[in-house]
Amino acid sequence: MEQHTKPVVVEPTKPVAVDMGVLEHLSGVLGHDGWVPYRHYTNVNHALCNAHHLRELDAAVATGTQAWASDMIGLLCDTWQQVCTAKTNGDSGLGAGELNRIHATYQTIIAAGHHTNPPPTPTGKQGRPKRTKAANLLLRLDTHTGDVLRFATDFGVPFDTTSPNATSG
Repeated sequence: MEQHTKPVVVEPTKPVAVDMGVLEHLSGVLGHDGWVPYRHYTNVNHALCNAHHLRELDAAVATGTQAWASDMIGLLCDTWQQVCTAKTNGDSGLGAGELNRIHATYQTIIAAGHHTNPPPTPTGKQGRPKRTKAANLLLRLDTHTGDVLRFATDFGVPFDTTSPNATSG
């Protein structure tokens, strides 16, 4: 069976792709929106759709209490611009120093987000205490940093899964 090595976007038909067993035969990078069942596919690297993140970050900024979200929007957009410029210049990747700066800035923004969104206080009720949408986004961005920034470390991976050429590499 042919193995796919370039990014594959499955989001528009995710239930069908999962139910049909299509994804279990993939290799390379799987670009998606963060739907948890995709995490069961360990034969691929994951890349999260930053168009989804930007929408969620915009909503967090709109609350007026999540300044870190605005900083993350700036970092993601600036990094995407750097990647586009590097590709236009014929570069095959960003330099190690630049990637280190991006990661350090990312972690500083995540730390600010955790300061704004401390862990929820246990309620004594069964189950996990409820988090806000901003806190859930922050947790996803923190837990899956490499998948969020995969477009910056692998130029074959698109920034998002919504653009017409999202599978080009």
